[in-house]
Amino acid sequence: MRLSNKAYDILKVVQKVFVLLATFYTTLAEIWGLPYGDEISRTFLACATILLGILEISSVTYKNDLLAQNKEGELVEDYVPPIDVVDHEMDEGEG
Repeated sequence: MRLSNKAYDILKVVQKVFVLLATFYTTLAEIWGLPYGDEISRTFLACATILLGILEISSVTYKNDLLAQNKEGELVEDYVPPIDVVDHEMDEGEG
């Protein structure tokens, strides 16, 4: 899976916002006795973790694509990336 630069940048910001919200709500819940402090914070952190995984897979895929190119900028036909990530849209030329 390879994200566009714009999508990657947006998800990177959203991931950071989730971490910030988790910390913020945990603090406010403790100070003001707000309900479900632990549950809400863990939910934000779970979302941030998923986004971090998606960003990492996209980054590795992008780097592998760069490694697969020769000096003329053409893809090496027999190159197999070290991880098993398949993006069917990219295979069909839609990416």
